[in-house]
Amino acid sequence: MTKDFTIENVKAGDMLTASKSGKPVLKWVVLSNDRKDDLMGKYTEVYVMLNRCWAGMESDERHSFYHATFKSGAYQKLEWRLESGT
Repeated sequence: MTKDFTIENVKAGDMLTASKSGKPVLKWVVLSNDRKDDLMGKYTEVYVMLNRCWAGMESDERHSFYHATFKSGAYQKLEWRLESGT
């Protein structure tokens, strides 16, 4: 679960790390967090630094996810940590 931050407040340059059972499974550098589309709302773009093929995610270098999706479901089954890029 995210405890130290909300996804709406991350900034370009921040690093998000997701762990499961204490082992990192995802590591992203935030590229932008101010994008929006008419269908699903706001989303965050990230650059994938580490992807252990968790939850069927593709291993592309760039990835984006909607704020609403991040706040529920499989993302919140992981332990998240934010490292500020500033």
